[in-house]
Amino acid sequence: MAITKSKGTYFTENERVWLESHQLGLAPFTIGQWKGQFKLPEHPSPDDLRPLFAGAPLPRVQHNRVGCYDLTFTASKSVSILLYALTPTSEWKESAQMIAKAATAQIEPLLAKLEVNAGAQGASKLPAQGAAIGYTHFCSNAGKPHAHFHGAAPNLAHTPDGKIGSIANAKVFYDEHGASLAGFHKELDEHFQRNGYQTKRVGKAVEIVGVPAALIAEFSPARAAMDEARQQKGFSGARAADYYARQARRDVPHGPAKSVSEYHLEWSATAKRHGVTRESLRKLEGQPFINDRRVCKYTAFCTARDALKSCTKRYGTFTSAQYRETVYLLGIGRPTTRADLDKEVSRVLSRPKYAGVRRAGPDATDERYTTRSGKKKQAAAQRAYSTDEFDELKAAAGKLTKTVLVKTAAAATKVLRKLNELIDPAPTYFRLDGRDADAFLASHSPTGYL
Repeated sequence: MAITKSKGTYFTENERVWLESHQLGLAPFTIGQWKGQFKLPEHPSPDDLRPLFAGAPLPRVQHNRVGCYDLTFTASKSVSILLYALTPTSEWKESAQMIAKAATAQIEPLLAKLEVNAGAQGASKLPAQGAAIGYTHFCSNAGKPHAHFHGAAPNLAHTPDGKIGSIANAKVFYDEHGASLAGFHKELDEHFQRNGYQTKRVGKAVEIVGVPAALIAEFSPARAAMDEARQQKGFSGARAADYYARQARRDVPHGPAKSVSEYHLEWSATAKRHGVTRESLRKLEGQPFINDRRVCKYTAFCTARDALKSCTKRYGTFTSAQYRETVYLLGIGRPTTRADLDKEVSRVLSRPKYAGVRRAGPDATDERYTTRSGKKKQAAAQRAYSTDEFDELKAAAGKLTKTVLVKTAAAATKVLRKLNELIDPAPTYFRLDGRDADAFLASHSPTGYL
């Protein structure tokens, strides 16, 4: 999930934002249980949104105030090709509804976690409910298939009694963005598995197996421009990627708006040149494993266990959001559902002893967790770090010649490797006591598929 702060004019003054949604037959709609004093219709218009983005319900508005938060969910290019280049236009609305459902399922919980300021100088916070307007799009600026969803959340939330204020904890969007995006892709993965497609995880997204890389590259002119800019500039990292993306959007010419039939005719012809059809991508025959409840439950259990190992190795102590993100990502391509993964996550975090997990103490925004082995390894690492070995090496380095300094650096490298081994935890596993065993065996019966 990408998060962009703006005044909101992109959604009120850009006609194409509304045109694409209507072309799909899915008009922009309101997300969240909004019951504030300022009414918001189910299908708002630009005129309904301008006062919200401008902060009209507030008694005082700052000049540099954020108007809205754009929560954007983007499908991978192979998914976009399947949903729109290879699917008849008569089914595009179903594709859009599937994308909208997956994104809405991630946005609604975030809107329910918002707060507004209360008291003198906003010293206290009150729980509040936010809203967002959903736009489902199918095309990139360059006129290529690009399935994505915008959730435009006005910088407003209302308390249970209907009082409206600016969002006081927008940080929740950023804290949860990794888990939300992973959950979105797991929803898509579940949909495609049920329909007989083989999926895999590439990076943090679900991809359809069988879509040629050459076809993806042809439908990705902006990505090519970003790669070229990266090679020329030689910089990497999150900020560099954001810069390259803006440059690519500027350099790649924007295609003119067309009808859905014109888009589909052009895109399907390109796909056929590469020998790709919807039928050629449907790999699985018979009943997909994901439709077997026993397979789903057992796979979710194994995924939750693997996620604990991964989180302990990567973070040491981890938050619930980091754990959920890891569970969703590892679940992509596996025969299990997001609902089953959510049950395992809830079981692990609500009953830590069940999974060999302990609470590591409260964090500024979220409680942190660790496994028993992770706690032991961290303690060992702290003991090793408390020695004077590093200080001795540092002091010695300042007195040595260049030749001897190289040998000292080699010794320092060994120390760092040893420290890394201490920090890197050994795998952990779930533990069951007698009270848990019956319920566990009943819900995770063995299956011949695994």
